[in-house]
Amino acid sequence: MASAPAARQQPVSSGPTIPKNSRIARILDKYHQAVPHVCIVRARAVTAAYRENPGSPAIIQKARAFRKICELMPVHIHPGELIVGSTGTYRRSAGVSPDISWQWIKDEIESIASRDQDPYSINPEELRELLDDILPFWKGKSIEEAFLARLPEETARIAVDTGIVDNDSKWRCAVGEITPDYQDILFQKGFKGIRDAARQKLAGLDLTRREDIEKADFYNAVSDLKKVIYSLRLFILLSSGGNQETI
Repeated sequence: MASAPAARQQPVSSGPTIPKNSRIARILDKYHQAVPHVCIVRARAVTAAYRENPGSPAIIQKARAFRKICELMPVHIHPGELIVGSTGTYRRSAGVSPDISWQWIKDEIESIASRDQDPYSINPEELRELLDDILPFWKGKSIEEAFLARLPEETARIAVDTGIVDNDSKWRCAVGEITPDYQDILFQKGFKGIRDAARQKLAGLDLTRREDIEKADFYNAVSDLKKVIYSLRLFILLSSGGNQETI
């Protein structure tokens, strides 16, 4: 029996060639030249929201934390950008999430600017704010602590900081595998449509039933979208001509 022919190797594509001095090339150059910075806007916003809403249901606290992030996060549109967005104050920002895990931040933040791998600059005043105000608030409240408290001891010996199980990215930093349903929900309904649907569901609940009380917390959290102002700020900036770099 004749052997099967060897599979033809397909050439590996390195992606489209970006012409030198093009708009995209200039944006990439500016990005690569920028110094990576730690940005504490998210940490500051989430901490403020939880302080303002003690005792509220967890989903309400999260919704109001998201709203606070949208209120405090600066909007940046750099020259030449057509697709825009901002994850922090700086062009290359690394946000910190003490609500997820604060201990590693406390352990590493003072040497993060001088470490060999992936150093990040940090403003001295923001460093002190992190260490003196933000991180102490989250002691006993973080997702990491909740996870470790529920983990059986025999599982912890295998799974925590051993390298045997690669799971610490789920409880020490933000999970990255969550994609909102843009195509079928957000782009179809818009924020207002989602908010109105939540209000309609909320109006039909019977709050004498335990299961409806839990649903009410969810729909109240979704209804909080009316106060999310990020998209409005961005719209105002674009309407003004987009010539400013920040708003």
